[in-house]
Amino acid sequence: MTIRIPFYRNVSGIISFLVFFFYTVSGFGQSISGKVSDSENHPVKDAQITLTNTKVQKQQLTDENGFYKVIVPPGNYSFEIVKKNVTLFSQNITIDRDTLKNIAITIATGTKVDLNEVTIISKKKLMERKVDRTVFTIANSINAQGVDAVEALSNTPQVKITDNAILIAGKSSVAVMINDRLLNLQGEELLNYLKSIRSDDIAKIEVITTPPAKYSAEGLSGLINIILKKNNKIGWNASLQAGGFFYTGAKLNSGRSGGTFNYQNECLSLSTGFNYTGFKRQQNTTNNIVYTNNDYWNNTGESFYKSAYISPNLKAEYKLTTKSTVGFTYNYSAMNTDQRLNSETFRKITAAEQNFQSLSTDSLENQYHSGTVFYDLKLDTLGTVLRFSGNYLKAKTDTDKWAQTYENSTTNTLLNNNTGRYQITAFQSDLEKKLLGLIGEFGLKYTAIRNDALLKIYDIENGIPILNTAISNDFFYQENNYAAYFSFIRKLSPKWEIKAGLRYEYTYLKGSIPNQQETTNHYGQFFPTGYLTYKPNDDHAFNLSYSRRINRPNFQSLNPFRRYYSTYEYQEGNPYLRPAISNSIELNYTLKNNFNVSLYYTRSDDNWDKIIRFSDGFRIHQLENFYTMHTYGTAISYTQNHLNWMENTASLQSSFMTTESHIPDAVAVSNGFLAECNLNSTFPLRTDKTLSLFVILAGNTPYQYGNTFFYGYFKNSIGVKGSFLKKNLAYTFLFNDIFNTTQSKGDEYFKDFRSFYAYRSSNRYLNLSVTYTFGNSTIKGIKQKVQFDENNRAL
Repeated sequence: MTIRIPFYRNVSGIISFLVFFFYTVSGFGQSISGKVSDSENHPVKDAQITLTNTKVQKQQLTDENGFYKVIVPPGNYSFEIVKKNVTLFSQNITIDRDTLKNIAITIATGTKVDLNEVTIISKKKLMERKVDRTVFTIANSINAQGVDAVEALSNTPQVKITDNAILIAGKSSVAVMINDRLLNLQGEELLNYLKSIRSDDIAKIEVITTPPAKYSAEGLSGLINIILKKNNKIGWNASLQAGGFFYTGAKLNSGRSGGTFNYQNECLSLSTGFNYTGFKRQQNTTNNIVYTNNDYWNNTGESFYKSAYISPNLKAEYKLTTKSTVGFTYNYSAMNTDQRLNSETFRKITAAEQNFQSLSTDSLENQYHSGTVFYDLKLDTLGTVLRFSGNYLKAKTDTDKWAQTYENSTTNTLLNNNTGRYQITAFQSDLEKKLLGLIGEFGLKYTAIRNDALLKIYDIENGIPILNTAISNDFFYQENNYAAYFSFIRKLSPKWEIKAGLRYEYTYLKGSIPNQQETTNHYGQFFPTGYLTYKPNDDHAFNLSYSRRINRPNFQSLNPFRRYYSTYEYQEGNPYLRPAISNSIELNYTLKNNFNVSLYYTRSDDNWDKIIRFSDGFRIHQLENFYTMHTYGTAISYTQNHLNWMENTASLQSSFMTTESHIPDAVAVSNGFLAECNLNSTFPLRTDKTLSLFVILAGNTPYQYGNTFFYGYFKNSIGVKGSFLKKNLAYTFLFNDIFNTTQSKGDEYFKDFRSFYAYRSSNRYLNLSVTYTFGNSTIKGIKQKVQFDENNRAL
């Protein structure tokens, strides 16, 4: 069976973006501005500024305060200052970005002119390529001013934000760190936490597409490291945030509120915060299955989702001596969710047609406690640092799911009660040392995961729940991971730099069900990483990198329990799932720290996904390892901040994917192409940048992944942001997805049938957020440097 997919849909939207993308990349005029003053710092007015080369001559007079500004194309120029036919200053200069040039001169009797002082300050670069990461300095970006960390990330090249995830071009998942400390959060919880961090507190964002050996090899993913500004002064500050989402055409208004408090003295840094979110969403679903023998299973439904989320946190750091620091972090989060799904199903199996309705009601309660303690010790004056850290995560989940099926005046009701208790404990030590011209990193890590999942399924008879022991069960899972790594960095010459590392991880796992056979497995793997950087000059940088990584199943996927959606449909895990292994190579080129091109190739083996099967009238969702994927891609990003009236962050990614299915039940989609684009443009409406208009364009073409064909989309958003009260009160107003075009839909291909699905909810909404900051604005919170990434396995 051969599956063909169209090359393009949403062509007009993609073409619109490409036109806008190349318009922003094309050459703009650069400005040179500054002030001319005399030896007593008095302004020199009516002096003629002249910029000349073989193609251009521009002139401008200084104003009464001595200021001037001239806009010219990039290039080499003769720069002159003349007054009353006297040349006060002359110099050859190169202009490749907006430049500030202040000149102080001494005018003597007659025509004698002495150059006293020249100050040339170019705008700081937005993007910088390092040996193993790309650094985006958001303090130099208009786009990222006066917003939260999530909005700042959306303006970062190569980063994409969705409703419940953060993604990097070419990566299936992303982990987020704050000052090298991995956050114990994913999905909506991660986004809610990041919304409590202000961009004014962030110095830079590091995008790590190839994580080095220091970090866990888990996940076919990249890393994002958010570096907060340093604490410089003693004092305190606080902020209060509030926001609302107002959906068009639906009574689904949602809100968010929170606050932070930071304090620092000579030894102690203390930071605390809270966040509350109330959220509502409505979604329409469609799922149509067509068999090769013309049988079908068609389902339509409508769901209503409501949740409340609260998350307080506390962090402290204390300097024991000038060489040692100790600290801790604690995060608590609780989420209560109610979901109601009404659906109707029409099916025909072996010439018999059937119709039934289902009502599913879910009540979910989650609680998470996570804590970290750490100790850092400087061993010498050469930069040798020894670090110890311990991490603990404890979670409790309780879900009650009522599944009612109405058929031929008969009602069948099942109650699924699913209780989960899991905990993750991790210990890690790291050593950084300079040795024989190398910067070396060495470390050890131990992680223990324990999960106890109890599923009770009740049949409801005459309103009385009766435990069904045949399909109820208790699944206990435990996993131990041992890891060791080393890496080194060496500067071979002023132009060449190399970094290499090796990580070894050994895993032992066991899954057991009472009175049944245990499932055990163990494996050890080496994970090498390597980087080579060549910088012939300040304008050009080339980087080649390689990494090998592992993607272990989370323990929910290993749980063999059946979770019923209706009397005729259930899902079950697979305790025999194997980890997927990926090998990636990437070549980067960076031009003038604002234009970046990446070429990459990834091969991932033993990937798993959902398989749909039908047996005895049941529709069964199962997980299996069944395909190998090859991905060839390119990512282009461009940041433009040399114009005072506009700033752009644009990215364009494309990839070509081939899939090989290893089981007959799943049919690999034919080779597929994906193009994805994103453009954030900001237009300051005031010279002091306290009011700006911004426009967001985003979309992608259809593409295939595994045995699934995904449809494309294109969306437009617009908004304004500004500040009052000396920038202490900041606000953002966003009209998201103006044409409500964002939706998730696709086709899954199997041996005997094709399954079409579509999830459509209202993504067109108005968002208003306000933040008020008070206190000492130079206090920016705490800079812990510990890692805890195994929490991702719990999701």
